[in-house]
Amino acid sequence: MIPRFMRTRLVADTSAVRKQLETWAALPLRKVIVSHGNPIDREPSRALRLLARSLNG
Repeated sequence: MIPRFMRTRLVADTSAVRKQLETWAALPLRKVIVSHGNPIDREPSRALRLLARSLNG
């Protein structure tokens, strides 16, 4: 989840980011490698969908 104060500073177009996350979530992913923290290797598509939903407001 992206904290609200960071989301408003870092994400100019939440609709576009949400759409991109949902597009990636529809792929047959096995792992998501991020630039920070641990890789997401358990249900990466679900994690991306949850992140997309967290951008709703």
